[in-house]
Amino acid sequence: MEDWKQFLPTLSSIAHRCTKLTTDSWDVLDGCLKPDWAVALASECLHLEEKGLLQLHRFEFAANGDRVEYQHPGRSFVDLEAPKISPSVAAAAPGLAHFASEAAPLLATQLLQEMPGLALKQPSGVQVKLQLTKGQGSAPCHYDTSETAPHRQVTLLLYLSEGYQENYGTELVLQPFLGCPVKVSPTFNRGVIFLSDRVLHYTLPPTEDGTTFARWLLTIWLDGDQVDKAVGQTQRWPPLLQRLLAPAIYSEMYLKSLEQSMPPGAALKALKLAQEEEIASIELDESFAEMLPDLKDAAATAATAATATAAMRKTTWKQDSDDRYDSPMSPRSMSPRRGSCKRVHSEPASTWIQKK
Repeated sequence: MEDWKQFLPTLSSIAHRCTKLTTDSWDVLDGCLKPDWAVALASECLHLEEKGLLQLHRFEFAANGDRVEYQHPGRSFVDLEAPKISPSVAAAAPGLAHFASEAAPLLATQLLQEMPGLALKQPSGVQVKLQLTKGQGSAPCHYDTSETAPHRQVTLLLYLSEGYQENYGTELVLQPFLGCPVKVSPTFNRGVIFLSDRVLHYTLPPTEDGTTFARWLLTIWLDGDQVDKAVGQTQRWPPLLQRLLAPAIYSEMYLKSLEQSMPPGAALKALKLAQEEEIASIELDESFAEMLPDLKDAAATAATAATATAAMRKTTWKQDSDDRYDSPMSPRSMSPRRGSCKRVHSEPASTWIQKK
């Protein structure tokens, strides 16, 4: 039996390394966990699937005044935090259960020590979910802070699929407000951490080669008291206003990512209609009439600049040696190198309602 507690001291490495979180609102951490810890967690993911303990992903959408359930093909999940985790899941995946009950709350504590301005709630404000995606499909534009999750402040995505290749697609795209997009490949044991209330993001669909590749994602959400407030920097555009205007400013991105996220059918038609209505309501709002054209121009200019400078190419991050896990207080910089551009994501038209 694995001694999962042995890995807990290495978590401080994450808090020390995400130095760009309060300045850029996101950071990327290669070798996020100690390698043998990541490998053990990935093995448990496969075990959960083999035992049939994953739940099918379902959501409801509005159609002709009714709520209709949709089951997303190739997508499943399991909640890992108490009290949502089931006894059978905890028994089959003790490492993942320990990660949710001990490691994730400890991470919140350590992030708070490094960045007090985050005002994270710990240990009560922690949610952990494991997701598996196969075949076609991707995540549409969304922010992780929403009406159903108003206190989410920090998101950590941990990729647990070994063997990813660049020709598989499925990259995560971050879109900072009026900034340049950043595309991140979901390589094994790579972590992506960002502020949930102000980083718009989505995933690209798989290529033909990538449709047979199983994509495992461990997501950690940390609640806080600084949602929609300035965190470590002067915020020209308040996060709440960003989330309100983003569907109109990035309308093409919202609609395209939604179309790529699921196969054609009644669900996609209803969600697309709701998204178009949300976009139209923003564009027709007199309060935003003067600013929207300029904001759209600024966003388009940033996107053009990103393309011209190849900023959308997959950025490479420096892989530090594993001694960082043994010496978390090392003064040397462990933050990744990055290009000058980035990108954000938000939920479509508040019509996604996950049935747990």
